[in-house]
Amino acid sequence: MNTLHSSFQRGFPAILSSVITVFFLACFPIDKAQAAILAGGALSGVQSGGTYDYTVTLTNLGSVSDSSINTFWYAWIPGQNYLPVTPTNIASPVGWVSTVTHAGASDGYAIQWHTSTTGTDALAPGASFQFTFDMTNTPASLAGNSVFYTNTPVGTSFVYSGAPLSGFSEQFVVQSVPEPTSVALIALGLLAILSIRPLLAFAVKRKR
Repeated sequence: MNTLHSSFQRGFPAILSSVITVFFLACFPIDKAQAAILAGGALSGVQSGGTYDYTVTLTNLGSVSDSSINTFWYAWIPGQNYLPVTPTNIASPVGWVSTVTHAGASDGYAIQWHTSTTGTDALAPGASFQFTFDMTNTPASLAGNSVFYTNTPVGTSFVYSGAPLSGFSEQFVVQSVPEPTSVALIALGLLAILSIRPLLAFAVKRKR
């Protein structure tokens, strides 16, 4: 049972990212003549003792003719870092490396991921990669605005087609999603409501 639950947790971010990608493309049609690079991301967190294990699933939403992604700078725009504390246990896809960025006491933290060699192991159009890290802060805190820049979501991020600060770029927001346990509880709640509806209807009918 534990093995099944762990497998579901590992696969959940990728499944949810696919759903988000379909929804994004359906609701926000893209002008391919203008889109040189386009990305979407989903963040999920699972509690593990006193910390949370986070997974960011990054999807290159471009078409075959668009650029690959060589840099993913999570919780960052030029001059601002948005994470509340230093992330730990950072893991990268094959061929990628990571650096934590931080500019002092009045600034937050961010994670810069990029390919070791530009053009090699890049995230191709239509593909997805997973990036992971640990943090003591809850998923709710990462779903809101930064404590350092209170008008900006923590998930505000950048991608580049080349090395950091080079090539085509796009700013977007990594969307936080419920952890698998929460989704399961919501589903059970909906099933419970659906199951008692016939009983309530029968009770009302008898009362009449």
